[in-house]
Amino acid sequence: MNTSTYHRLLFIAASIIFAILVFGYVRYSGVTPPIIPPDQIVGGITRVAIGSQTKWTTDLIPSASFSVDLGSATLPVNNIYASGSVGIGVNPLYPLHIAETYTDSSGNISLVYSNPTLNSAGASSASLRGIQGLTVLQGASNITGIGYGQLAQLQNENTATITQVFGQFTNVINAGAGTISTATSLGGAFVVNAGTITNAYTLSAVAPTYGGGAITNLYGIYVNNMSGAGTLNYGVFTNKGTNSFGDKTGILTTTPSTVLEVQGTASASYFLTGNTIQIGGFASVAYSRIGTVATTHTLAASTDLMIANLFEVDGKAFFDATASITSDFEVGAHAILDGKLIFGGVQVLTVLDNGNPLVNATATLTPTSSYVEVDCQDNPGCDITMSESGARQGQILYIVATNTNLVNFADTGGVSELSASLGLDQYDTLTLVYISDRWVELGASNN
Repeated sequence: MNTSTYHRLLFIAASIIFAILVFGYVRYSGVTPPIIPPDQIVGGITRVAIGSQTKWTTDLIPSASFSVDLGSATLPVNNIYASGSVGIGVNPLYPLHIAETYTDSSGNISLVYSNPTLNSAGASSASLRGIQGLTVLQGASNITGIGYGQLAQLQNENTATITQVFGQFTNVINAGAGTISTATSLGGAFVVNAGTITNAYTLSAVAPTYGGGAITNLYGIYVNNMSGAGTLNYGVFTNKGTNSFGDKTGILTTTPSTVLEVQGTASASYFLTGNTIQIGGFASVAYSRIGTVATTHTLAASTDLMIANLFEVDGKAFFDATASITSDFEVGAHAILDGKLIFGGVQVLTVLDNGNPLVNATATLTPTSSYVEVDCQDNPGCDITMSESGARQGQILYIVATNTNLVNFADTGGVSELSASLGLDQYDTLTLVYISDRWVELGASNN
């Protein structure tokens, strides 16, 4: 059956029902039943004559061609009312049951088509509704079933591929030159005149039920590319209300590895956290850090900060407590200390006794810190040669002798430029600065 034939039959069936319920009789194959006496119209049940016999019945199942005779009878009825069931294309199981099988290979097929038209001569406040339904749950007993105001199901029984299906699809079409102030393709609201609604979901996506099949990609809510509007284009817009996400959320990524992952540039007027901050990695620790290098000091709280690489300050930096720096610390302008300057990284050069009392022990000092303690354990003394390995322009070096044995430094051209060769006794100091390609003496103390 094609679409146009089905629509003609649907119109004829509706006309029959109208004639039955309003005028009280229908004529099939030229047979006219008698006018129904008023006392036989009980509860809106209409008597119908079928075929070649006059028969009272509440079912209408025509099996041959027929004609409708609206007649001239006038009954005190203004509405169509049926107390039984009406079936179109099927023996009805419901008050209105429509079923049909189509074999069309193209075009649009509509089983039920509603086309109300509002054509008011002036301004109208009417509410035009294409389809309206009211499902009522009555009684004082608990209901454990599910109430559906509207239930739409699309069932695929095909073994081939269907490109796309919609369980429910709604359109708002502006086909004229007028303006729709606000268009909502799918909307909903709650009206609570009494009692309580415990949980109200304007839109609820329920997890699928698997009965042996499979879903490759599952989207609770999918919003396609929203573009083309003249001013604003939003994929999702929430006016007000708290938003809660129960799992990982990704922005510009479909595989977030943390609760919130943003791939791209993100900005915030304020960033608040009551826990640690991890930048440049995904493994968090008990303290805040930039990078993934573990601390070698006493960092243990969320307010402690570990910086694993370079740290640049173009303005001022204030340290009200201890600042521990294990690598380079460069100051491009003035450095002002309101407190103490403490070299926490102490390098100790221990020179052992060579066992020969006539010959001094020798050692090479390769500075790895700005403060070096030389522990000379050889008697009568130790001869120290300066190394330039790792030295940087402007580097300052403080050397102190901590043992009673003499620590000797030679005035060597191109290596250690001293005012003269000198020996440091216990607690004597030597201060050097590295210039170009050699260590140069700044000063020495005889303590």
